Amino acid sequence: MFESKAPLAYNSSKALHITDLIAKMIAKDQLPFHHVEKQGFKNLVKFLEHRYTIPDRTTFSRNIIPKLYLKVSQKICEIIKNMEFASFTTDLWSSNNNTDYLSLTCHFIDNSDNNFIRENILLEVIPFKPMYHLGEDIYTFTIETLEKWGIKEKQIHVFLRDNAPNMVKAFSNRDFFSFGCFSHSLQLVITDVLWKQKNHEELLKKVRQIVGHFKHSISANKLLNNYQKQEKLPERKFIQDVTTRWNSTYLMITRFLEQKKSVIGLAPYIHLKVSLTSEEWVLLDEISKVLEIFYLVTLTLSKETSSLSEVIPVLRSVSTYLEKEVNKSNKNPRFKDRVFSGEYEKFQAQNNLKLELDVIYRNVTDTSTVSPEIESEVVTINQHPLEKSIFSHILPDHREPMQCNSNEAEIEKYLTEDLIDEKENIYEYWSKSKLIGLKKLAAKYHSSPSTSVDSERAFSTAGYLDFLCNNLPPMLENVPLNIRENLFFQQDGAPAHNAIVVRQYLNDQFGNNWMGTNGPIAWPARSPDLTPLDFFLWGHLKTVVYADPPINLQHLKQKITEACSKLTKEQITAASQDEVKRRLQSCLLNNGENFEQFI
Repeated sequence: MFESKAPLAYNSSKALHITDLIAKMIAKDQLPFHHVEKQGFKNLVKFLEHRYTIPDRTTFSRNIIPKLYLKVSQKICEIIKNMEFASFTTDLWSSNNNTDYLSLTCHFIDNSDNNFIRENILLEVIPFKPMYHLGEDIYTFTIETLEKWGIKEKQIHVFLRDNAPNMVKAFSNRDFFSFGCFSHSLQLVITDVLWKQKNHEELLKKVRQIVGHFKHSISANKLLNNYQKQEKLPERKFIQDVTTRWNSTYLMITRFLEQKKSVIGLAPYIHLKVSLTSEEWVLLDEISKVLEIFYLVTLTLSKETSSLSEVIPVLRSVSTYLEKEVNKSNKNPRFKDRVFSGEYEKFQAQNNLKLELDVIYRNVTDTSTVSPEIESEVVTINQHPLEKSIFSHILPDHREPMQCNSNEAEIEKYLTEDLIDEKENIYEYWSKSKLIGLKKLAAKYHSSPSTSVDSERAFSTAGYLDFLCNNLPPMLENVPLNIRENLFFQQDGAPAHNAIVVRQYLNDQFGNNWMGTNGPIAWPARSPDLTPLDFFLWGHLKTVVYADPPINLQHLKQKITEACSKLTKEQITAASQDEVKRRLQSCLLNNGENFEQFI
């Protein structure tokens, strides 16, 4: 049979499905409405379904996207209606043109169908125009947003906000509990304790000056590389820190200490203007040891699975490491009562659990029906190689069974179980748990992340800079030095990538070896112009896979595999042979410059 060449009716099921997918793409990828009128996009759609007519930008902005928003809003309202507890993060951000924005993100545990998964929903991002960011204005925005989405006071567990005075004022003396972002608090502690001491400041200036010399001198780098080979030292470059990011300073210091022999050995040959005394080397090593515990804290609390329940165990570990003091916590299967310093604190924590469990059981069942013999459950603990972690200061190698006189079988069962491995996902633990009452209680206490990063990520510049500072360096750690010397960094033209602070960071880290908008190297021909993986396969798979969004990573992998298996020979041939040849010819005709507008 021959395929029909007649245009699809705009209201046909296939046309409506394609339009819906395009609308979701615009919303999900935050694309401008005029994207649907770009020639490259039109070519792609025509190639995939030549009978389909793309609605214009006005139709998308005034009709299709508003309908999609309404549909998603209704789904969110249904989710909110069914959730028992939720926590919230909020953040205030100023753009480069001094426009202020305020965000509110909802976090909750989805425990439907025997799951235990923490989800988050960005409820609102609005331009914010109060007088001096008054706390009352922030509070009013928060209450109005909660009312808009039908969130009741009894569902609210905690608000996470930063430690700015206006945020503190907004949530002080309210009917719900608020907590300062732990990462922000940590930043303040480190700044006050370490960097405001004059001898520390002077020492860091010296280190930065020496590191800067190696970063900008080709001859010094060659000498460094040769010296490292000769002395069998790790062949790695120095790291330049970002002064507003203390963790980058820690990485700079540790690398500097690692290369101490190189710094001292090369000093006579590279004419350094400053040098460190033996006392300063000792002080730098001490600073590194202090910062190490905070760096481990940051790694722990930056995980997607990190929750507010980990803050007190973290504080306990930091105190044990720094001052041999202890704090207290409960409600985390990796710690339980291990982080309590005395019997009285343990008793208080267990008693609080009993009181809350009474409330839970009054809502779900008669407590008399709970059997003292709770079915034994098995929590599989993977054996990982020993790794340094923040909790190694408070957790023993093995957990001795604890004798508990509690009458509540669940608490006794919970407290006498072996501690799960600290690398295990606590959400997976609770999803398998048969401790019904504690599981409901855990959904409340694990609903909150440990930081307000999720709200901050709404403002993509901060999120992108965080990636460049914290995620990119470890990715390059094992790249040989001779390759890194010739490494070029390329990014696309997203607004966050063009922010001044981002470009300054890239200039510091890569010098002239990076490409992008307003970068030292003009934008080259982009990969979608030439690569079938990008101009065809990526777009096609994304459309197919996200037609019905995957629910987890395993589901995503499965859907990608299925979508790839359904590619036809004709599709692959058309993309990899005919289309590539045409694009190569266009690239040659335009002297290797961007030619997307000509195809």
